[in-house]
Amino acid sequence: MRISLGAKQKLGFIDGTMKVLEIEFENYKVWQRCDYMVTELCLEIAERYGKCNGPMIYEIWRIITSISQENVSVSVYFTRLRQLWDELSTIEVLPPYTCGVAKIMDGLQNKQKVIQFLMRLNDAFEPMRNRVLMMDPLPSVSKAYSMVVKFEAKK
Repeated sequence: MRISLGAKQKLGFIDGTMKVLEIEFENYKVWQRCDYMVTELCLEIAERYGKCNGPMIYEIWRIITSISQENVSVSVYFTRLRQLWDELSTIEVLPPYTCGVAKIMDGLQNKQKVIQFLMRLNDAFEPMRNRVLMMDPLPSVSKAYSMVVKFEAKK
């Protein structure tokens, strides 16, 4: 949405940089028309995606489970995977946890991400994959990525 509004030079209407004009201002009608357009777009997006995220979540998970390194660098592969994780986290929001459960959930999500990242690396990374998986506890996904990139640089 931000990209679309930025391309139409309307981003200021939602990020606060475009100030509300006084009715007496000569360009008020133009400003009001743009404001209505942005409001309509926001409402349409909220209606379209705000109620049922199931299809979107499904599609992101489908891509995550099918993505692999193929013939790109580890950096390109990881960046794509990270974008998908970030996109998923914006629509699949976990409820607030107390009593240390949040830390446990974060740890579980990190393990999943490490395994997802390692699963689809090319076979040339098998030694590094095994090395990371043998670590107890598993490193953070950022640390695992760093280790794999260093291994790639040595190849």
